[in-house]
Amino acid sequence: MKKIIYDLGASVGENIPYYLLRSDLIIAVEANQKSCQTIKEKFYNEIDNGKLIVENCILSVSDNNEDYFFLHKNDHLLSQFPKPSDDLINKFTRIKLPKKNIHSLINKYGTPYYIKIDLEKYDNIILKKIFDLNINPNYISAEAINN
Repeated sequence: MKKIIYDLGASVGENIPYYLLRSDLIIAVEANQKSCQTIKEKFYNEIDNGKLIVENCILSVSDNNEDYFFLHKNDHLLSQFPKPSDDLINKFTRIKLPKKNIHSLINKYGTPYYIKIDLEKYDNIILKKIFDLNINPNYISAEAINN
C-alpha cells in the first residue's frame, strides 16, 4: 500500500523533508501563493519525479469553485479562511482562490497514511469532515481549537 501524507496548511514546506523520508507521496495543500512558490522552488526535483504534489487552494468541506482567502499583512502564519472578525479584518488582504473539497482531494490522490492539519481557524471543521467521511489514516495531527 502506498504511503500518502497530506500536509494541509503546508506553509513554506518546513515539514516536507521529514515527510519525504517516510512516504511515497506528499500532497501539500497551501492557500498562500507565495508559500506555494517557495515549496515549488525548494522541492523542484521531488515535484518533477512525482513524489510531491502542491495544491494552491482553499481547503473546504463544500464544492464551491472559489472563495476569498485572507492573507495576514505581517505574519503569513496567521493567514486564514474563513473571513477574520470585523475588528481584525484591516490586518488582512483578501484574495480569490480555487476552493477544493477535502473529500475530493482524498478521492483524487488516495487514502491517507498520515494527515497533518494546520489551517488557521478551520482545523476543527476539516478534522470533523474527515471523521464524518469515515476516513481513518494511521496517523493524524491537528490543531483542533474551536473558538
